[in-house]
Amino acid sequence: AWLNGKFKPQPAQQRKVTGETPRLRVTEANLNNLKNFSCSIPLGRLVGLCGVSGSGKSTLLHQVIGQRDTESDDTTTKAIGKIIFDAEPTEITLIDQSPVSRTTRSNPALYVGAWDAIRNLLGNSLAAKAAGLTPSHFSFNSGEGRCERCGGADELLHLSVSEVRKFLGERTPASRQLSVLEEVGLGYLSLGQPLTTLSGGEAQRLKLVRYLSRLDSHQSGALLLLDEPTTGLHRDDVFRLVKLLQRLTESGHSLIVVEHHLDVLNACDWLIEMGPEAGPKGGQIIAEGTPAQITQKNTPTGKFLQSRDVEFQSSPPNHTSNRPTSILLQGAREHNLKNVSLEIKHGSLTVLTGVSGSGKSTLAFDILFAEGQRRFLECVSAYARQFVEQLPKPAIDNLSGLPPTVAIEQRLTRGSNKSTVATVTEIAQYLRVLYARAGILHSPITGEPLEELTEDNLVRLIKKHRHRHPRGKIALAAPLIRARKGHHRPCAEWAESHGLSLLRCDGVLTPVADFPGLDRYREHDVDAVFGMMQSDESILKPDGTIVTGEKALRSLLKEILAIGKGACVLITESGKTLAYLSTSRSDPATGESYPEVDPKHLSWNSPRGWCPDCRGHGLKVESFSSDEEETLNENALADRMTDEVCPSCQGDRLNQLGRSVKLSTTQGQKQSLPDLLKCQPNEVLHFLNRLSVGPREKAIVQALLPEISARLKFLESVGLGYLALNRSADTLSGGESQRIRLSAQCGSTLSGALYVLDEPSIGLHPRDNDRLIQSLHNLKNRGNTVLVVEHDEDTMRAADQIIDVGPGAGIHGGKIVAQGTAKEMESFPQSITGQSLKSSIPHPLRGHRRTIKGSGAPAVWIKIKNARLRNLKGFDVSFPTGRLSVVCGVSGAGKSTLITDLLAPVANYGITHKKDSVTSKEIKHCLPASESNALTSLSGLKSFRQIILVDQEPIGKTPRSTPATYIGAWDLIRERLASLPDAIMRGHGAGFFSFNTSGGRCEACSGAGRIKLEMNFLPDTYVPCEECQQSRYGAAARTIQWHGKSAADLLKMSFEEGASFFSFDAKLHDLCRLMTQTGLGYLTLGQSSPTLSGGESQRLKLVSELAQGLPTFRERHKGKVKPNL
Repeated sequence: AWLNGKFKPQPAQQRKVTGETPRLRVTEANLNNLKNFSCSIPLGRLVGLCGVSGSGKSTLLHQVIGQRDTESDDTTTKAIGKIIFDAEPTEITLIDQSPVSRTTRSNPALYVGAWDAIRNLLGNSLAAKAAGLTPSHFSFNSGEGRCERCGGADELLHLSVSEVRKFLGERTPASRQLSVLEEVGLGYLSLGQPLTTLSGGEAQRLKLVRYLSRLDSHQSGALLLLDEPTTGLHRDDVFRLVKLLQRLTESGHSLIVVEHHLDVLNACDWLIEMGPEAGPKGGQIIAEGTPAQITQKNTPTGKFLQSRDVEFQSSPPNHTSNRPTSILLQGAREHNLKNVSLEIKHGSLTVLTGVSGSGKSTLAFDILFAEGQRRFLECVSAYARQFVEQLPKPAIDNLSGLPPTVAIEQRLTRGSNKSTVATVTEIAQYLRVLYARAGILHSPITGEPLEELTEDNLVRLIKKHRHRHPRGKIALAAPLIRARKGHHRPCAEWAESHGLSLLRCDGVLTPVADFPGLDRYREHDVDAVFGMMQSDESILKPDGTIVTGEKALRSLLKEILAIGKGACVLITESGKTLAYLSTSRSDPATGESYPEVDPKHLSWNSPRGWCPDCRGHGLKVESFSSDEEETLNENALADRMTDEVCPSCQGDRLNQLGRSVKLSTTQGQKQSLPDLLKCQPNEVLHFLNRLSVGPREKAIVQALLPEISARLKFLESVGLGYLALNRSADTLSGGESQRIRLSAQCGSTLSGALYVLDEPSIGLHPRDNDRLIQSLHNLKNRGNTVLVVEHDEDTMRAADQIIDVGPGAGIHGGKIVAQGTAKEMESFPQSITGQSLKSSIPHPLRGHRRTIKGSGAPAVWIKIKNARLRNLKGFDVSFPTGRLSVVCGVSGAGKSTLITDLLAPVANYGITHKKDSVTSKEIKHCLPASESNALTSLSGLKSFRQIILVDQEPIGKTPRSTPATYIGAWDLIRERLASLPDAIMRGHGAGFFSFNTSGGRCEACSGAGRIKLEMNFLPDTYVPCEECQQSRYGAAARTIQWHGKSAADLLKMSFEEGASFFSFDAKLHDLCRLMTQTGLGYLTLGQSSPTLSGGESQRLKLVSELAQGLPTFRERHKGKVKPNL
């Protein structure tokens, strides 16, 4: 109605301003841009101060008129000038947007005084009188009625002002007091909302209520100064505000309002427009008069007031949007990129491809992802930023249209065995909440559901425990805090105010008077001791009195249950828990009670949930003493871990309480969380869809089930439906690991983001690859932009766009060679990718295949008999020696199990012990005891000197690691440098030439070549080291040269250059030649490992292993080659 002009309020009749109207006169004001400023403002009227921003309105209102009654020094007084009133106001009040209150206890009901009336209503009710309650019991700031745990809050306080007025009726005193809140447009506020949470506009309007309440008491004559009270208001609320301002003016108050809203300006009796422009060009009155008079003037405000009558005769709507439709990158120069510019359409699937090392990962992760993350962090508070690793700004000219970014890249580590399929996909986190909130706790002894107990039952149980432990005192305590962080000093203050003298904090009995305050960043348990039961069943109370008899015990227990929410803890004199008793969650067979289940009780990463014997690993751990338990960390625990299943939890990882929470289906099937996690995704989904829950739990299930289902279905869609959810992440292949992380992201309903993926097709069979591509399209169809670094042909053909980076690797790459669809790429002759799409590589590459049978066939075969490890079904398999054999099959078929987990360790054992075959009796020496039946025999090993396993384990990403150090070349170079006459003469050993230790390295930068500058709340900045000029070495090391090259010079050398330079050293020459042959010749010896791509890292590992078999100079000179076969 407001927009189409159907509702157009007419301004109230304006009060006339004549020569006899009292005035406020300001003369000779000189503040900010007010220069010798003078004005005359009518009193008893609604006056609007308007004008462009920065024209001087706020200076006049706040610093001149608003400071009239404040004490100021002579300089300020002189700057303010003279302020004269024809009629002196009773007070001058500036109503700005500053907070109304600094305490969270203050709320709207208290501010307008309505809570006193509500307390009277409650205190005079029949129910209150029957319970002996007075109005003071309903105060949450003091008195006996408030909740001591939360400080007081209840149903009325949760209702809005409008809802309370409707509930109480119009004629009650409380309703009348609350009506003024509705008048200022604050009827939506809840009665108990802390005033500290109000916005500036809400706070300003609430302050007006103070003056509204005076209307009936005939108080008038105040000067009210308001600064933009319409902030945050809808036009309908502005209409209400204008009516309020008119009421205040009618009552005799004088109002001066700084405002831009045209509805308010039209309703004013008098307008003063300041300008003509902002800053030094402002500070003057350019027009004043009634709104009608201002409308006739050629001023900025006048023009807008003139257009008021035709504002709804607008031009046809323009549906074009300025929102960017693509990601536009210009001038990227990070790493090896050569001023690259590109465009990626929003909502598209784009593949970045090119030879390894060409700059794909730099473009995708170091620029697009990193800049997206950096921009996101700029939006969070400085306090939050200090806890997050902040990425540096990449070297680019411009990047626009970048949405929030999510990266799914190849991990540097596999994680511990605590990480499972369920935890990585976040399914476990949702299931923990589901079990904690909707599950039923069963007895760990009988397996039956727990029941509720009466106070009589608890009294009998307390006496029973007293008889079982006749010696010493037993403390009766109420649980106050469970697994909550904080110093918890309020608990001690509350205990002291209630006459209690003893608390138990984290298992230690502590006098209240000596309570030190706890570590605020750790979780704590706090119990309040209400009495000590002695051996004769008498009870020593905190005040020193002794009471006897069952009646006294019942009275004390009732008090404990009221504070402990139905729970009571029996504690020994040493502080240990003797029993946990509760009116709910009690075992009818043993009488033992259990605490309310929290999601942490179902987490094997939390001390509250993990099995105490294996600490959530599920594997047997060598025993450790109670003293060691306090200091034993995860690394020390891993050293004591065996391959046997934990006998306490049977591999379930959780303690007895966590294993006893169960969910039931409509068919009566019950499963605990560990039981459910042993299932595959489709089985879990089938179970959850048949849950039997009550009305309260139904809402919880409906909120959690969509999140869980989406992730379970995605696991199926990417071909991982065969994985059990409790499968350890460190047993997954590289391809499985990446798809698991992909399911964690794609299982969510996030849209409008940029997903950056690093070769998700790794380890996928073509059948499963089709599923992956469909999942990527689903991600795109949800409104996301998907960028994939990939070499897979099917993925490229399914993409909306392919960007080929090249043409070569390292310094030979860093350019956009071609860009377009798969079909368009075929027309680019300079694109290796395009030509590969046009015509695939012919096989065999060497012209013919090596013979397997008949003449020239290998004499020796590696034979595995009866392979039965994990999912291997007892088959026999043979591999010809001296040939290239490939093991293939769908993902999860058992390929990695056969080669990596079975053949490699068993063959290594046989070769190490110089055996031609290994039998089942010897398997225990090379495989875990649980896998002793993995095979019957492995033969054909006598021809091998060693076994080299090049798997998908990452090489590590420490900045001090370089290709030369990884393949062992730098150790050789340091030895050669140390053997030079200059080095020997000066006493320098090989360690002197290491840039990781003190000696020859530059100490200014600690051998890094650059210096890290830590910027508070900003990303760390690196600057080149001026001392060594980025060479890493000090002057002493740089003076020692080998064939004209120092250690610093050698680090800057590429492996291609090294193959030529080290022609005089056979070992180093061969190492550099190997790097060149594997396509890594462009890398420098000193390049930092974090800058290597995934493909470069994998080939570097291959070179490292091949280098171990290189012949020495003597062996090569004599024509001897180390035989591997």
